[in-house]
Amino acid sequence: MFSWLCEPEIEDVSIIKDETFMDWLRRNTSQKAKDSRAFLIRHISELPEDWQEQLTHDLEHRWSSAFFELICGRLLQMLGATIEVEAEKETKDNQICQKKPDFRTTFSNNNSIIVEATTTTLDPGSRINSKNQNDLIEIIKNQIPDGWSFLSWSLPQIGQSDSKKEFQKAIGEIFSDLPTGENKSSIYFTKTISQGTFCLELISKEMNNAFLAGPINPSADDAQTRIEKSIHNKRKQTRNSTLPVILAINTDGLGCTYEDFDQVLFGEEIGCFSNFTNTITHSRFNPNGLFTGRANKEKPPTYAGVIAFFNVGLPGWQSEPILYLHPHFEGEFPEELLKLNLRFYNSAKNELSFRKGIDLTENFEFVETVLSKLFK
Repeated sequence: MFSWLCEPEIEDVSIIKDETFMDWLRRNTSQKAKDSRAFLIRHISELPEDWQEQLTHDLEHRWSSAFFELICGRLLQMLGATIEVEAEKETKDNQICQKKPDFRTTFSNNNSIIVEATTTTLDPGSRINSKNQNDLIEIIKNQIPDGWSFLSWSLPQIGQSDSKKEFQKAIGEIFSDLPTGENKSSIYFTKTISQGTFCLELISKEMNNAFLAGPINPSADDAQTRIEKSIHNKRKQTRNSTLPVILAINTDGLGCTYEDFDQVLFGEEIGCFSNFTNTITHSRFNPNGLFTGRANKEKPPTYAGVIAFFNVGLPGWQSEPILYLHPHFEGEFPEELLKLNLRFYNSAKNELSFRKGIDLTENFEFVETVLSKLFK
């Protein structure tokens, strides 16, 4: 029997800011923490024994991607597959390097397929920029008077180790002149300090939150770009496989939808405009995606399909992934894998089709268990 997280001996239900998920699991004794520990132990114990120790190590050091690998592996098992995890790969210099696992899956008809797990990620510079902006937003939240909320349209580039005294002083001066009373209209402020320019919109507070939105990080890739990068980054690793390969992609919570996968993999709807009526009369589908717009259709595709997961391990997680079938894959898909929600391109009708799959919600009790800390 797999044993890992022990129940803490000291009662402690406190919340510590910026504590890692694993530190919280080892310390906290709330019912949510107990349920989360039970969830992890139960699902990890079902995985191949030779992967369990490595996975628990990875959960300590790269929680998000390792948790997705756990969910991906368990999903394959729940669909009826026997999985083998290849956690090591030999390099040209005969050196062993660690990599994210490939799942070699075998289904009831002895049909084997490789599933490679990856997560869409932002450029590291974008993450640093976001942290810097969050520090400035906290300064504004701490100083804004009662009765007001704000949107930050732009913020100066002030690093976490840089002095913020000038920014704090400028915010204080703005807030000291705000009007009081009812019927307050929106007020825009643009101010330049030595570290840059910032723009705020202040509105009468109608909700509990002082901070409403912004700024959008200009260096962040959009969802479709991140999906494309994930597909291309794995291509070298998978294109020489002797078995069909499916790429499982977990989105990272930044506004990605199934329509983004539709456009990247299959193409987009194009509106046809009439010069006579000055309106869009109808639309047609343009199959110019990575799957449908391949130049060399004689060569077998690198991927037999893509399984799109949405925000696994983040608020808004949808437990129903979608399997996108490659229209030029001529091999046989395991029947069990086809139980997932399916998205595919109908070339005869030049349109996309969707087929509802099985409900996986009961297998992953994410709201009450693993994601509980994020909803506290």
